[in-house]
Amino acid sequence: MKTIVLTIATLLVGVVTLAQNEMDVLRYSYITGGGTARYMSMGGAFGALGADMSAASTNPAGLGRYSKSELVFTPGYHLGENRSKYNGTDAYNTKGTINFTNIGYVGTMINEKPDLSRWKSAQIGIVYNKLHNFNFNTTISGESPSSITHMMANYANGYSPQNNIDYDPFFSGLALLGELIYEDENEAGSYYSYVETDVRQTKTIDQSGQLGETAISVSGNYDDMLYIGGTIGIQRLRFKQTSTHHEEILDQTQSILTDLTYTEQMAIEGRGFNIKLGAIYLPTNWLRLGIAYHSATNLNIADAYLTAISSNDTIYDIPLEVESPQGNFNYKIRTPSRTIFSAAGIIGERAIVALDYEVADFTKGELKADKYAFDMENDLVQNIFQSVKTIRIGAEYKMNDFWVVRGGFAHFSSPIKREFVRTMPSRNSVSLGFGYRTKNFFWDVAFVNTSWAEDIYLYDPNLIDAAKANYNQVQLLSTFGFRF
Repeated sequence: MKTIVLTIATLLVGVVTLAQNEMDVLRYSYITGGGTARYMSMGGAFGALGADMSAASTNPAGLGRYSKSELVFTPGYHLGENRSKYNGTDAYNTKGTINFTNIGYVGTMINEKPDLSRWKSAQIGIVYNKLHNFNFNTTISGESPSSITHMMANYANGYSPQNNIDYDPFFSGLALLGELIYEDENEAGSYYSYVETDVRQTKTIDQSGQLGETAISVSGNYDDMLYIGGTIGIQRLRFKQTSTHHEEILDQTQSILTDLTYTEQMAIEGRGFNIKLGAIYLPTNWLRLGIAYHSATNLNIADAYLTAISSNDTIYDIPLEVESPQGNFNYKIRTPSRTIFSAAGIIGERAIVALDYEVADFTKGELKADKYAFDMENDLVQNIFQSVKTIRIGAEYKMNDFWVVRGGFAHFSSPIKREFVRTMPSRNSVSLGFGYRTKNFFWDVAFVNTSWAEDIYLYDPNLIDAAKANYNQVQLLSTFGFRF
């Protein structure tokens, strides 16, 4: 099978090609976090704080801070915005979704005989946390002297028409059946496009899905000074994408084609697991220190995909439409392990300041399959990716016996080395929130804004310029909790 391979310049492309590649490792390793509204409003800086459901997926020792049993659920609204500029033309798109970012239960067992043991309590938790949200729509539009059919012709070169149809039915072979390219009559294996004029291109990418984790955790409290915990994380991945590339021929005197549309559809399902271990130590009443280790996650993934071409010309009154067969491929991805160092300070009886520092080496990611070695893709993972450093800062202030206000900031460094990209795809999140708390009930609200930029190539960067894409993710979360 002739595989479509991403070049270095297309590492940040918003278009997911149908071949499994290093971008899959990046997509499922880049975890921005999710959980309760309190956790999110403080930037996720909870590695040394605990007493929050989100701790099950960050530092499970934090569950040891519970003194009561607790049940929570967190519905939320997610709005993804995209603004792009391509060859001087601006475009804009949005997508909003409503779903749960967290739901869980922690049961606390108090030691009824403290004279016999310094272990104060133990906890068992079952918690779901959303780790990453893929719900985005992207639109890129502008005029170009190049056509995607030029890339299709380049991919077909060197092969007979039947070999292209048999071994690349999703791209070059489909272009032949869709009559977008043709073979030179005098030179076998050389192909040309029917488009030889400027075109107006519009690319729409509709993405949906999420990476979520069900955390089964146990923790313990030793003498109100040391807290330890462990989690078995069961991850589920769902990702769908429909990418539609449309071109209008601007000079009809130079081409029999009037317009064309190339569509890619992909549906991905995956499951995997990992182990998390953590500890929190209180050397003084006002200082808390935490450390957590997350093992690599092994994901078993199944892809289903197909492509289609539709075109109109000046000869026929109806469009020519062709579709590839459905492709299926099963493979595995190992995402990198993570280490989190945390500290938190208690100021008086009203304020908390917390800091988390997380390191994940993306060069440790890996693709595996029974039918394909992935040697080239894994080499790219090791040579182009780098360690991602995440800094999370949060603060909370207790206004009175019932109301608290919170704020946070998080920075996720670029997973790609600077020499391979023009725009570093680092991310920044700013968050605000408040909470209302009583003895047996609490209600928290969080507002989180995350932004980043990418250079996106619609196809081969040797043929076109990059589009500048700016993304903004807005989340509004509300947690309802019950203690008993």
